[in-house]
Amino acid sequence: MRKTRLLRCCTLTGIDPATGPGALRDLAAEFPFVEFGVLYSVSQAGSGRYPAMDWIERLVSDLGGPGGPALALHVCGKAVFQFLDVERRSHVREVAAHFGRVQLNLRATVRTPGQIREALALAPAHQRIITQHNTCNAGLTTALLDADRHEVLFDASGGLGRLPDAWPDPITGKPCGYAGGLGPDTLPLELPRIAAAAGGQPYWIDMEGRIRDAHDRFDLVAARRALAVVSARLTPQP
Repeated sequence: MRKTRLLRCCTLTGIDPATGPGALRDLAAEFPFVEFGVLYSVSQAGSGRYPAMDWIERLVSDLGGPGGPALALHVCGKAVFQFLDVERRSHVREVAAHFGRVQLNLRATVRTPGQIREALALAPAHQRIITQHNTCNAGLTTALLDADRHEVLFDASGGLGRLPDAWPDPITGKPCGYAGGLGPDTLPLELPRIAAAAGGQPYWIDMEGRIRDAHDRFDLVAARRALAVVSARLTPQP
């Protein structure tokens, strides 16, 4: 099995109150390359894979800070516009400041590149903003090619968990991630394909739907299986 040092992290998106912070902390101790992605939606907060804001704040209090697991906030729907409205005080942006990465799940408009640049200028120095690259947002990626601390997630399925026919080549000089249909059962075949597409550029992977149970709860067993597959391909750092 060919191993790599180029895989930066593995994001498990959709952690929720079904799994306590202690279990997440233990998982991160076992697999230090994991990043936990938290979904936030104003309209769906408190249901399914979208935790309420007060739970997100407690999670940050329990797990955030130096030495804690890597955390990413995935902002959806109306909350994206609250985050990007830098002229108004936004609770979403205040909470997001405690996350290392913020992913904006949006369909870009003409104004979006400028809004993201303004948000980056106000964001903490450690924070990076991720946007999805797909047919709707191709122009956004182009407009932000020179933006520091901006990263791109390839997800042609738009969050629907469908495997692509082929994984795209990375964007030179831009940190890139890959998502769509990844999980413990598909990773053995797809990881080598992603590594081949990424070439010599570092990348990350993101998974969501295939690490949930029949009740749409974060599945700790499936998550551990997925991370074990990834771990087997990683070359230990010197």
